[in-house]
Amino acid sequence: MDQYLSSSFLLSLLQIVWIDIILSG
Repeated sequence: MDQYLSSSFLLSLLQIVWIDIILSG
């Protein structure tokens, strides 16, 4: 369960970074 939570957290963090890059593009 812990592993699932951490991977899910990493995925959402990656999405935020992606959105940040695209918006500042």
